Amino acid sequence: MAKKDNKQTKEEKALLQQQRAHIFKDRKKRIFYIEPKKGTYYRLNPQDEGSIYLYDSKVLFSMLPLTLSVVLPFDIVYPAVVAVLIYFGFEVFYQLKIKNINPTNTLPQEVMDAYISEPLAKSRKTDLGLKFMMVVLVVLLILSHMVENKIAMDVFNIKSVGIYLAVMFEVYVGVDLLITYRKVLDHIRKLKA
Repeated sequence: MAKKDNKQTKEEKALLQQQRAHIFKDRKKRIFYIEPKKGTYYRLNPQDEGSIYLYDSKVLFSMLPLTLSVVLPFDIVYPAVVAVLIYFGFEVFYQLKIKNINPTNTLPQEVMDAYISEPLAKSRKTDLGLKFMMVVLVVLLILSHMVENKIAMDVFNIKSVGIYLAVMFEVYVGVDLLITYRKVLDHIRKLKA
């Protein structure tokens, strides 16, 4: 019995992870995607599902070059440019992909109920909080790298430009995550009221 309960929780976790990416399946196994910023509904083909998961993890992929720049002996400007290109490359790829998918006017009630559910909102809150903490840690890594290597920020050189670019990019990503986090918090408060 314990194995069956454990398997059920793994399935529930997988479903929750899928729903955190705004992808839902109804009883007929149709795949729906709810665009988080505009609230537009899409019915996805199974081959489009993977690109949505990639887009959902754009923050993680864009942080990788910046994290590696602290560990490996690179000037930080190159990993910062790569991080910006990855982040906005995912954004362009997503916009091109979503443009080719026809929106739908209605959602099944079970999908709508799952979309506004409290467990999903709490899971999204945790996920966004972890991503934000990762952004903060990368900024701290960059700043500690700057102090450790005694990089002067009042001198205009390639290293200072790289640090400015990396920190500004991190602030942009962090603010975007905080705005989404605030919306999720407001949604949780409405559900509890």
